[in-house]
Amino acid sequence: MAKRAPGRIPSSLYSLFGLVFFRSQFCSFAVNRCHTVSVKETIDLEDLVNTRCKSGNLGLDEALGHFDSVIQMKPIPLIWAINNLFGAVSKMNQCSTVVSMNKQMLVCVGLHPEVGTLSVVINCLCHMTWVDLGFSVLATILKHGLQPDAYTLSALLHGVCKYRSLS
Repeated sequence: MAKRAPGRIPSSLYSLFGLVFFRSQFCSFAVNRCHTVSVKETIDLEDLVNTRCKSGNLGLDEALGHFDSVIQMKPIPLIWAINNLFGAVSKMNQCSTVVSMNKQMLVCVGLHPEVGTLSVVINCLCHMTWVDLGFSVLATILKHGLQPDAYTLSALLHGVCKYRSLS
């Protein structure tokens, strides 16, 4: 993968509601599709996602399939199912996909990211050398009255130290 110059943001990057997202092929799903299921089925999907993410052998296509199911499900699953998927995909070094998944999640009614969700997004932005955009997400966390955790701040600090000159 070609390195881009620090401080230059690709044209495929855009902002929506103060958060930054990366356009990819995974943004083309229809938001108005939703699956109404029982609470038991929702819990079963959450458990499946948790088990598959923790197993360490979850593939990208499977993760995206689970993500699509989670964001379309009614009643809305708990946010930790999405956090697990974000974490698993980021461990596959698919940072742009995580940022795209975040965009998809934000357009879903009723799904609200928490600090853990946005921390993974910040970490991915920093790994993609977009530290400034990571700080934009931090500002959004603070704006919504959330408290950043150690993971959030260490991701930003690591990004600053690795990808920005401190002159």
